[in-house]
Amino acid sequence: MRHREDEKAEFTLVVAGEYESGGLEKECAKQKVTPMRAKDLAKLLLIVATHGPVDLSKFQGLFKQYSPDAVTTWVDEFIKKAISRRVLGYDTLLAVIDKLGYAGPDAITVSVIAHEARALLGDDEFPKTRDVNAVLRGLEVLLPNNLVRLDGEHAYFGVAPHKLREAIRVQLQAVPEEYKGNIEEPSEESLTDVPGSE
Repeated sequence: MRHREDEKAEFTLVVAGEYESGGLEKECAKQKVTPMRAKDLAKLLLIVATHGPVDLSKFQGLFKQYSPDAVTTWVDEFIKKAISRRVLGYDTLLAVIDKLGYAGPDAITVSVIAHEARALLGDDEFPKTRDVNAVLRGLEVLLPNNLVRLDGEHAYFGVAPHKLREAIRVQLQAVPEEYKGNIEEPSEESLTDVPGSE
């Protein structure tokens, strides 16, 4: 509690592999401490890595949970809402980058990627620039070595689309099934075999 007071923090989160049952909930409620299991933190991090940044104001409800089971329930509900929204698929994103003619290290604007993805999907409404941004921000987290980097409206890709596909597949295959949710790995198909990419 001293650290929270010294830093004038509004919330306190303690992460552990597991917690002993007993007086934990009472003590956490009394001290306003949120006890989170490491697996729940992993689920939240994976949502950011695969669906892009999350509105942090939505996390306030988490910090009103004072038992590990209540935190798990909150995280599962939060994830259910997060994955219910439509997300730009990796196959479509990679097909668009390929179609635009990857010429790294030159930048491609996010709005151009969104426009080309709408044309590829035959959908005038999806994806919007924010949808492309979300997937690219997620890839910044998921992939090592700056393979994807956003700088304002500009997206930079450190490797060609087929190498990005490989890197995404490797990272996602390392994720335990219980954490994957609705994450769709890129297919093993060549980019020209993606529906709508002809």
